[in-house]
Amino acid sequence: MNSIAHMSQNSIPKLHNYRILLLVHKFTYHKSKLPIVFSTYFNDNQLFYEYNTRGEKLLHLTGCHTSIGHKCIKYKGLWNNLSLDLKSITSNKLFNNKLKIFLRSSSD
Repeated sequence: MNSIAHMSQNSIPKLHNYRILLLVHKFTYHKSKLPIVFSTYFNDNQLFYEYNTRGEKLLHLTGCHTSIGHKCIKYKGLWNNLSLDLKSITSNKLFNNKLKIFLRSSSD
């Protein structure tokens, strides 16, 4: 019984992160497949800087002043923590498969 409870406690956050990362991937490579409300939901750092930076291809995370705000999809920063190899995959199907492998192998 303990192993089932432990498995579900680990699975739910990973499933949540998985769905968020699929959303950001679609935003990055396939905006037309998203509802219109998400068309401007995320921003790249390059929109905020006039010069080249190491993080120009990362999502811009604006400041957040509450603990509830830090839990919002916009501020989790999951996409920025992925490897460049994973973030460079443009195919939804391939990204989906590689992301599942990555999340299963990562320990929280």
